[in-house]
Amino acid sequence: MRPKIYLFGDSITEESFDIGDGGAILAHHFSRSVCRYCIKGYSGYNTRWVLRGFGEDFPSTDETKEDPVAVTIFFGANDATLPDRYCLLERSNESAGAYAKACISVAEECEAPVSDLWSRMQLFPGWDGLHLTRIGNMTVFEELIEKLRQVGVSIETQPIDLPLLTGD
Repeated sequence: MRPKIYLFGDSITEESFDIGDGGAILAHHFSRSVCRYCIKGYSGYNTRWVLRGFGEDFPSTDETKEDPVAVTIFFGANDATLPDRYCLLERSNESAGAYAKACISVAEECEAPVSDLWSRMQLFPGWDGLHLTRIGNMTVFEELIEKLRQVGVSIETQPIDLPLLTGD
């Protein structure tokens, strides 16, 4: 079986396969190796809502007889609203940063690889703390590829379909 990558998240994941977006860049990067993707993006959902159906989205290892090589979890935009509010317009970059720090803390406690995308995105003037531009998508891709490389998932470590032919 070919290795599999699961992409799980909110609208950023749902829309990540538009031209030039993070999922499309990732698929192109691994196009000759990891070619099986399971994309589950839920626009407007927060973490609490999507966890109710989590087991239905991803089969257990016992069912598939294989572990995915990577799973991305990209939630938070809809969780980082101001207390007791839902509307994203009632959300601040500061509340998104606090939420990001809490997520990083939980990931570290669980010894799960994590990237601090919120801090990295602060380097881009005018970023609204939510929407990704082409540069933002490339930044997410670069962070993801580096994190995957750190845990042993790279083009070099994955099986390829056929050798690259350069043509003569």
